[in-house]
Amino acid sequence: TTKTALAKVILPSSLVNIAENAFNRCVDLKEITLPASVEYVGANAFSTCVNLKKIIVLATKPPYIGSMSPFPANASGITLEIPRVRRNSTPQLISGTL
Repeated sequence: TTKTALAKVILPSSLVNIAENAFNRCVDLKEITLPASVEYVGANAFSTCVNLKKIIVLATKPPYIGSMSPFPANASGITLEIPRVRRNSTPQLISGTL
């Protein structure tokens, strides 16, 4: 099986959907930034990303993930950063672990 050497990915701000198995074989992926435009993340999109440590979600509304998790089985060690939105203010990123 072939694997990729991707370690960090910042997706384009025009991206709306992340397909099922989109990052298949990206076992070295450690960090990914999902732009505010992402509305859907397909099943198993990151399931083989066993070294994934951080997901930065720039949307104030989380993307739809359906009934099957897009994350690897060891998701408990992944830090998730999401915007904190206060009324009449600029969003700030907050962080927590899945």
